[in-house]
Amino acid sequence: TPHRFGADEVDFFATMAGQAAISVQNARMYEMAIRRGVALAALTHSTVTLSQSGSDLEAISTTLESVSRATGASRSAWLAYDEAARLLHVGASVGFPPEALHQAEHALTMSLSDPWAPALAAVEGRPFHLKKTVSSPIWPVFDPDARSAYCAPLTYSGQLYGVLVLLSEEEDGFGSEALSLADTFALYTGAALANGKLYKELQLAALQLEAKVEDRTQELKAVNVQLEAVSRHKSAFLANMSH
Repeated sequence: TPHRFGADEVDFFATMAGQAAISVQNARMYEMAIRRGVALAALTHSTVTLSQSGSDLEAISTTLESVSRATGASRSAWLAYDEAARLLHVGASVGFPPEALHQAEHALTMSLSDPWAPALAAVEGRPFHLKKTVSSPIWPVFDPDARSAYCAPLTYSGQLYGVLVLLSEEEDGFGSEALSLADTFALYTGAALANGKLYKELQLAALQLEAKVEDRTQELKAVNVQLEAVSRHKSAFLANMSH
């Protein structure tokens, strides 16, 4: 005959099931914490590199690789901002197949007045999360494998430095943890780009100052040579007069 579980046995198995569920949840939380720690370490490294190099494409590509790994994005791009033309264009990208890259560069080149999510993110200063790109009226569909997108502006002190675009091959491919990491990357990358720009400006100013000092030094040397020549002529003249 089938065994009939008593109340104590049912309570025991219920307790064990609850503990197992808690253990699984703790394991997931631990895995998420490890993944976030690795992502933040990569973010720290990439932002320090960016701060020292400005808009260096290699450093930006490294940052894109880090954010793609952290968020699970299959493809990502940095849309650089041309302030004079008020235009966004692909400055760096990772994960795009060669056949899709040209289409991406064409589709993601846009004016800030265009009605697409990256431009809206830049103008409004906030991220745009598109869970289904194919049905979104604000996404320039160019790649059928990009089924969801996240566009975050890269700003610092009110200055726009571009837009971070993350793409997933799955609809609604970015969970809350991934979006939180993407926002963190966008925040620190904007600051790093600003610092990098300042670093380059300071380097340029130092070089210009060094050049000016060198020019002035050469001018002073030339003046000293002339004064020495005048002094010699004066001495010779006085010597001739004394005879």
